[in-house]
Amino acid sequence: INMKKKIMKKQGKQFLILFAILIIAVGILTGFRIYNKGQERKEAEKADTSVMVTEIPLKDINAFSYQLEGENISFHKEGDTWICDERPELSIDGGKIEAILGKLERVEADGIVEDPESLDVYGLVSPSNTIQVTYGEKSTTFYIGNYNEMSGCYYFKTDMADTVYTVSSGIAQLFTDTADSFAVEENQEISANTIDN
Repeated sequence: INMKKKIMKKQGKQFLILFAILIIAVGILTGFRIYNKGQERKEAEKADTSVMVTEIPLKDINAFSYQLEGENISFHKEGDTWICDERPELSIDGGKIEAILGKLERVEADGIVEDPESLDVYGLVSPSNTIQVTYGEKSTTFYIGNYNEMSGCYYFKTDMADTVYTVSSGIAQLFTDTADSFAVEENQEISANTIDN
């Protein structure tokens, strides 16, 4: 009988230890779940900080221009064909043009500079690039300012207001190519001529 009591007492202790371990494991698992949900919520909040600046329908864009190394580069559309105003002899690949212009259908910023100082502080009095987009009878101009190395963002604004926006890439890096980069490649021209013949 004493032996049975000892065995039962030992089993009871083991049961209590196992039960305690189970409670601890459940607590740790619950803690992890709460932590993960908190992190997901923080990430979602961070993702939702983007600011909608403007929307430009791709199908309505009929001209645009920008600056590269101090020179103006501009294009206009005649029918379905894009023409470079400075280099009308270039055969332009419309697909390359529209791949960039398509990103203007929804222009977003990472944030807004609250209580901004004078625009020249952000490089917006003498912008590094001025992008003008014409769609129908409307037009929107984007001014790209300085790059802030500490925050890893560019400053920019539009001609619609003096609101200063920040963006890590987006509109600030869209129009940085030469006119030649939009030209039809030689193998494309050869293929087109072969089909025509």
